[in-house]
Amino acid sequence: CLQVAGNGYRVLFDYSNVVEHHPTNPAYSGGREGDLQTKIYNAAFNRAFVLAKHSRARYRGVRLAYLLSVGTVGTPGLMGFIVATARFGKARRELRILRQTLVHTVAGWRAGTHARIGK
Repeated sequence: CLQVAGNGYRVLFDYSNVVEHHPTNPAYSGGREGDLQTKIYNAAFNRAFVLAKHSRARYRGVRLAYLLSVGTVGTPGLMGFIVATARFGKARRELRILRQTLVHTVAGWRAGTHARIGK
């Protein structure tokens, strides 16, 4: 959608369309088991990359701050870490996930910023 809009087109959503997702890769199942690189860290990198590359200058700082301070349960920032710990337990594991998620978020942000400048 960001590429389409960036090329001057409009994206229209029809909320009456039903979308059914059928994940085929067990790496994306819920929980904290499995390959965390695929499940969590790649997602954190990719989200940060896309936001850094396609966000307008006035929104970039706020979006990076949101990723690092809030995040989601799946790719936690500081607040997401608290929710994830309450949901999944094992605070030590969640702290490790938080640390790596922040590292991958910053790396994705840098790569997205570099790709933006390279345009």
